[in-house]
Amino acid sequence: MTEVSFDQLPQLVLEQRSATRTAAERQLVLATVRELAKGAPVTRVRREELATELGLEREQAAAAMAAVDGAAQVGSDGEVRAVLGLSIDPAAHRFAIGGRQLYTWCALDTTFLPILLNATADVETICPVSGVSLGLRIAPDGVQSADPDTTVLSVVLPPSDWVSDSVGAMRSAFCDFSLWFHSEEEARNWVPAQRRHSIIGWRDAGQLGREWAEVISHRR
Repeated sequence: MTEVSFDQLPQLVLEQRSATRTAAERQLVLATVRELAKGAPVTRVRREELATELGLEREQAAAAMAAVDGAAQVGSDGEVRAVLGLSIDPAAHRFAIGGRQLYTWCALDTTFLPILLNATADVETICPVSGVSLGLRIAPDGVQSADPDTTVLSVVLPPSDWVSDSVGAMRSAFCDFSLWFHSEEEARNWVPAQRRHSIIGWRDAGQLGREWAEVISHRR
């Protein structure tokens, strides 16, 4: 297996993306995830209002709306139910902020969303190997605590020939392999052979979250 330094992960994933968002697109994606964090679906009308509040011109707004759709799970009624890994529907990791029960697709999402939302989250998940319940408290300035103390995070990069930007492809190639584990040994035994990866202790996960928040806010 090929292990990489966790500070290399954001750039390595960016290199596999086929497109980079414009500043206007990033602004609307971030505004949408913050709106979704209130605990209800974000309607198309509300996204149009957000684009107006951001001062986007018509063409910018149209491109930004498309960028949101590309980063989101959108229902048949046009409502955003998940974006940037934050979901109002049950998913792998329970993510509670401000008394609202939300969810995330990836363990990695739990490290950067508190930064983007400027809120402290209580995270609950299950180790996929041992079945042990794991609990973490993650603030905008880092991971404050983990129970048990041996908790680690896995990040497994997509195959080198992966270039899809679809939400479904991202979940199956990347999100499904980013998990919290009871111990480093369990994580190493679980990580797929021949995939580039990093196993990160919970105390260092906050730094990775900060790097990802920077990428999402300014470059992704």
